[in-house]
Amino acid sequence: MTHPRRLFLLSNGFQSEYEAGFANGVARNGIEVTLISSDNTLSDRLDPAIRTVNLRGSQSGRRSALAKALNIIRYVIAYAHLGLKHRDAIFHFCGLFTLRKGFGVAVEAVLARLVFKTWWLTVHNLLPHDDDRRSTRLIFGLVYKLPQRLFVHTSQLKRQLIAQFGIAPEKITVIDHGIDRFIPPVPTAREEVATAFGLPPHKTLLLVFGNLSPYKGVEDLLDALAGIELPPEVVLLVAGKPSSNPLRESILKKVKGHPHASRIRLHLGYVDEHLIVPLLSAADAMILPYRHIDQSGVLFAAKSAGLPCILTDVGSFAEYAEPQRDILIAPRNGAALANAVLRFCMTPHRGSRDQAVQAAEDRFAWRHTLVPYAEEVTGQHITTKS
Repeated sequence: MTHPRRLFLLSNGFQSEYEAGFANGVARNGIEVTLISSDNTLSDRLDPAIRTVNLRGSQSGRRSALAKALNIIRYVIAYAHLGLKHRDAIFHFCGLFTLRKGFGVAVEAVLARLVFKTWWLTVHNLLPHDDDRRSTRLIFGLVYKLPQRLFVHTSQLKRQLIAQFGIAPEKITVIDHGIDRFIPPVPTAREEVATAFGLPPHKTLLLVFGNLSPYKGVEDLLDALAGIELPPEVVLLVAGKPSSNPLRESILKKVKGHPHASRIRLHLGYVDEHLIVPLLSAADAMILPYRHIDQSGVLFAAKSAGLPCILTDVGSFAEYAEPQRDILIAPRNGAALANAVLRFCMTPHRGSRDQAVQAAEDRFAWRHTLVPYAEEVTGQHITTKS
C-alpha cells in the first residue's frame, strides 16, 4: 500500500466559510491536509487533524496599497518555496488567484506551473465577475490549460470549459458544492437579530446576504419592490459589504427615496461571525436576484439553514431550486421579481425547516461531496465517515 501524497490547500484569503468547509471535508475523508491560511481563516472551525500555515496574513481592506503589494510578494515567495521543497506534494488553489484578475493572474499561473510539480485548481466561475473582455478570456484561456487537474462544482461549468476554452474533459472533475455546518432553528434568533440590526416590528424577514457586487442584483430588487404594495409585516434586510463606493452610494440613494424605506434595513459591511447563525435562522427567505453567476456560496448558506429562496435562473441555480420551497424566476425581470416576493409573502411558511436542514445535510455535507476528490488524492476507494 502506497503512502498518500501530502496535500496543500491554498487559501484565496476571503472566502473563509468555503475554505474551512473544503478543508474539513477533505480531512474527514482521511486525507492529511495542510491549509495555507490567512488571518481570515476560521481556525476554530477546522478539524483538529488539519495543519495550518498562515502565509497570507492580514486581508484587511484598510491596508495601504504598499502593504497589500508587500503582502502579496511575501505570500507568493513563501508558497513558491514550499512548492520547490515538497516536490511530491499536491498543491491545490481552492479558488481565485492572489491578484484575482488581470495579466497578473497569467503570471501567477505560469509561476505555479513551474514551482509545483502537481498543481490543481478549483474554478468557481468561468471568468471574474462583470469582466467578459477579450483580454480576460485570453488570459484565462491560458490559465486553464496549465494545472494538471481542474475541479468545478457544476456540470454546466465543465461544459463551458470544454466548449469555450478547449479543455480536455478528462482533465475536469465535477464535485458538488458542499456545506460545512448546518443550522437548525434557534429559538432566540429573531430577538437577537432584531436588536443587532435595528429591525422594526415584523412577521416576515427577507434577507439579502453576502458581499455585494453589481451582478448580484440588489439594485434590481430595490427597484422591483418600489413598484408593489409590500405588506406592512414584511422587512427586507440587506447585509453585506459593497464591492465599491459607487455601488454603496447607489444602494443608499435608492433606499433613501424608496416608498418602503421604513421596511428596509441596510448593514453595508461584513457581518460578524457570531451573528451569521442567528441571522440565517431568523430569516424567512433568502433573495438572490443575481444577473449572472455560475454558482454561489450564498445559496448554500441558505440551504444550510433550511431557508426558502427567491432566486433567478442563472448558472446552476435551477439545479438546486426546490419546487415546493423555492421560487425560481427569470433574471433581470423586475415584474417577475416583484411578483415572486408577493407570492412568498402570501405563503411564507413553506415546509419544515428542520426537515429541510436534514435533507441538505444528507445531500451537501462536504464529507460526502468530496469523496470523489479524496479518491483522486489517494487513488483509492473512499468509505465516508459519519
